[in-house]
Amino acid sequence: APQNVGLVLMDAGGRNLLAIEREEKGRLVKSDIFVHPVSFSVQQTEHTDTPEEALSLSLNRYGSVELGYMQELTGSSEEELLTALKGRVFFNPLVGGYEIKDRFVAGNVIAKIEDIRQWQQVHMEADSRVEEALAALEEAVPEQIPFADLDFNFGERWIPTGVFAAYMSHLYETEVKIAYSPSLDEFSVSNTRTNVKIYEEFCVKGYYRSYDGMSLLKHALHNTVPNMMKCVGKDENGNDIKVRD
Repeated sequence: APQNVGLVLMDAGGRNLLAIEREEKGRLVKSDIFVHPVSFSVQQTEHTDTPEEALSLSLNRYGSVELGYMQELTGSSEEELLTALKGRVFFNPLVGGYEIKDRFVAGNVIAKIEDIRQWQQVHMEADSRVEEALAALEEAVPEQIPFADLDFNFGERWIPTGVFAAYMSHLYETEVKIAYSPSLDEFSVSNTRTNVKIYEEFCVKGYYRSYDGMSLLKHALHNTVPNMMKCVGKDENGNDIKVRD
């Protein structure tokens, strides 16, 4: 009802709510979304002259490369379509069909190459379409990073936590456990028992507090430093004047 419009608009999503109705000859009726799709055209194209447009229509309608549908649109044969779209679509034997370049030559291309090589070993059949797809993937393989450019800082996220845990267990002479949470980008550390190496040998004693080996380990993993403070005098109220140590 008209008197409810102001009340509805007080809500942040009020305009969306009003959109479920429309006025027709002085009456409010259900909007078009209840009757037919409104986010895309319901009119179907029955013919197009170019393979490129046929590909776009196939992707819009099916979300994939449907050669049968594209043949109906253009009147061309499958071979003619593939020739015209060479370099834009590739045969993926893992899915048993064609995919556009942006989807096929993307992601972990090295893993895709290995999977397709294994597929070839199982099927033992020569297929020029597969070789063409492999060539496109191999061309997209990123250049390997030289060993000298690799970063091996303590706490690198790509290094398994077990490597750090094994090293620290050896250094502290007690079992050290390290876990990493990708969602928080944070390490947690724990040890089975504390010994002299943790609370004495690898301990840093500051003016106000000490940081034992486990605290220093966590800072090292996060590439941070302890907030060490020292007193350099008193202010007029008798409080410590603190500076970084």
